[in-house]
Amino acid sequence: MFFKRWLNFKSKNAFIGKPNVQSGQEEKNNATENKIEENKPGEISQDPLTALVATSDLAMLENLALTGRSAQVRQQAITRIDDLAILRRIEEASKHKDKTVHRIAKNKLQQHREQEKQQQQLRETAEQICAGLENHSHISVDVLFEPKWKLLQQQWQQLPAQWQAEHQSRFSAANAQCEQHYQAYIEEQQQMQIPQQSVEEQEAHHEQQQACIALEQVRDLIRRPEGLAQADVPGLNALLTTQHNRWQVAQETYVATPELIARFQRVYQQVAQGLEALDRARAQAATKKIRAEQEKQAQEKIKLIQQKISHVRELLEAGSVSEAQHGMKDIYYQVDLLPKDKQVQVLASARDITAQLNELKRWQNFALAPKKEALCQSMQALITDANEPEELAEKIKLLQDESESLGHADSKIEQELWLRFKAAGDQAFEPCRLYYAEQAQQRRDNAEKRKVLCEQLENYEQANEWRNADWPSVLAIIKCAKTEWRNYSPIDRKDVQALQERFDAIMAKIQLHLDGEYEKNQRQKIRLIEQTKALLKMDSVAEAINEVKKLQQAWQQVGLTAQKIERQLWNEFRQQCDALFNRRQASFAEQEIERLNNQKTAEALIAELQQLTEASLISVKSQRELSGLIHQAESLTKKFEALSSLPKAVASQLSKQFSTVRRSFQQQQAQIKKQLADQQLNNLWRKAELCGQLETLVLAGENNVVQIENIKQQWQALTNIAESAETLLNARFNHALTALLENQQQALQQGLEKSRALCHELVVRMEILANLESPAEDKEKRMALQVNRLAKTMGQGKARTVEDEAHQLYVTWCANGPVGNYAEIAHWVERFRAAAAHFAA
Repeated sequence: MFFKRWLNFKSKNAFIGKPNVQSGQEEKNNATENKIEENKPGEISQDPLTALVATSDLAMLENLALTGRSAQVRQQAITRIDDLAILRRIEEASKHKDKTVHRIAKNKLQQHREQEKQQQQLRETAEQICAGLENHSHISVDVLFEPKWKLLQQQWQQLPAQWQAEHQSRFSAANAQCEQHYQAYIEEQQQMQIPQQSVEEQEAHHEQQQACIALEQVRDLIRRPEGLAQADVPGLNALLTTQHNRWQVAQETYVATPELIARFQRVYQQVAQGLEALDRARAQAATKKIRAEQEKQAQEKIKLIQQKISHVRELLEAGSVSEAQHGMKDIYYQVDLLPKDKQVQVLASARDITAQLNELKRWQNFALAPKKEALCQSMQALITDANEPEELAEKIKLLQDESESLGHADSKIEQELWLRFKAAGDQAFEPCRLYYAEQAQQRRDNAEKRKVLCEQLENYEQANEWRNADWPSVLAIIKCAKTEWRNYSPIDRKDVQALQERFDAIMAKIQLHLDGEYEKNQRQKIRLIEQTKALLKMDSVAEAINEVKKLQQAWQQVGLTAQKIERQLWNEFRQQCDALFNRRQASFAEQEIERLNNQKTAEALIAELQQLTEASLISVKSQRELSGLIHQAESLTKKFEALSSLPKAVASQLSKQFSTVRRSFQQQQAQIKKQLADQQLNNLWRKAELCGQLETLVLAGENNVVQIENIKQQWQALTNIAESAETLLNARFNHALTALLENQQQALQQGLEKSRALCHELVVRMEILANLESPAEDKEKRMALQVNRLAKTMGQGKARTVEDEAHQLYVTWCANGPVGNYAEIAHWVERFRAAAAHFAA
């Protein structure tokens, strides 16, 4: 497949040795560069890049940046341009044509914008400093006047000299005003200063000033929005009182100046008013919150009442009058709990439901008598019912409840129906009476069994040797006794209290013995806890761990303790043990930190490899650059594989991500490698053509300086060729060039036959590789070459691929020369290309 792109690229008549003819469009695009490359009379033309550095024609540079023949020329041209309008045009025109030129133009424009932004910021800073000084010169002098003034001067000194010079007059005037204002204040204070103040008066005066400063800080705090939100009102009120007392105490020692008194009174009043306003604002917010909560609760109650009304409406639709009536009572109760202004929202619906309920009750009275008649008949049917007593009693109870739920009708009819219903119920309940008599006897038997259980426990408590008791058995007896006591149920109510008190008394005695054992064991476990605490102070963690394991075994051998106390003691003992084991886990924590750091490193390596993959198509222009990228990728892979460990939760995911990015890079690498290989073949074929052109001139005895120089320039522009092939092609080119310069036509003529013979051999060998038939006159030659190839293949340890052999034939063909007039071997060229095309297919 290595010839496919070459065959598509070459035209049908592109033979080795034919001169390269430029199209009219290429000549038009190269006009600007040719203008730079014009020679002085009698001189060899200089390098285009050297000429480009010397020119200052912006129009010419713009044209070269957009239409230059090589990327190097276009990039050199754009680096010479600083005009913003031209840069904008180039940025727009090269957006989808030349990414490198577009990026350089875009970066230059961005740098210019950043410089303008920086200059604007410096200008604004200079103006702000001058405005700040002007404002500062008009405020009253206090303890913060001089520090703020010095700060503005320091900010001015940090400005570049350019901006100081531009605003120097304004700054100097404002600074002089501040100086004059401050000196006037100093002189005034010196005149007011009391001569030879005592130490106590100086301290009192200092306390007065500090009180003013503290209150001014509080005032500034509550004036700021963020300070207002974070202010501690009770604390600030206390601070206000403290500073007032501080002032009064100092005032008793030293009477302050009128100005200082006015300052304190002013700031004290400002702080007091600010705290009062803050209290009002917070009280209003709290009231608003309470009202909102009350409104929310009222709406929730209204929603609940509406749900109850819907439920009552469903009951009415189902005919459940009694339940509906109880529901309406609850609804009106809930309505009374609502605020008066909210009751109107639900009263209309409640009254509507009440009207429906009354109407249903009136209708029900007409239908009540037939229903009660049916209940009498149902009760009479239970007289002959054969069900179990409990089931029969349940049915009787259901009929009685249903009769009760129907309510009352006309009194005369109600009395007659009631007597019939009761007589039938008494007769139907007779089998149940016998059953309940048996239940009463069972309750008496259970009471007797409980008395026997109490006697057994009392005898056990008196006869047991409690100093050497089997405490697990004691605990089992207590549990079994409680279970049997519950099983002996029910009993008559009159016997419950006396028997329960007797049982509780004997169980309390047994529990008292058990509690003594609990207390003894509790003391032992507390000692074990204290010993465990002492182990925490040991230097050797290993020895401490061994000792704590022994204490854990000793803990298991201690007897029973109360369940609640046992949990508390065990938790404390376990905490002390865990503290020791946690020291051993410190190394595990360090390992976890290492794994997390490795995770960050792995993520960074994945990102770096991804960035390398995305940039490869744009940046790689040669095999050397590709090798550099491959080396970087291999270095990243080694670093990733060298990571000792990763967190288990992300290890698999990170490995998959790195493998995915690595496969993507390898695919990108293979694609670029193929492109470079195709380019190498094209450049190799083109250099062979240039060698053929130069050799044709030598054999023809022509010495066209312009054509020779053009061939040399084209030769130098073709750079991306494998080093081994480049060496062979350079030897052929230099041989022809030397023969031309030294007029050694005979030297080339002597090697002509040998080169033609090699061309003939290469044609047949390519046909052999492509499995194509050779002409009849070449059959013997083909046979000999096949035998020779077979012998060489058998002598090699590892046979080369057919593609490698074809590529080597291709390189040998290009490096072979001279071959004289190519018209004479045109049939070999055609056969060679046909074989190559067949092989590529």
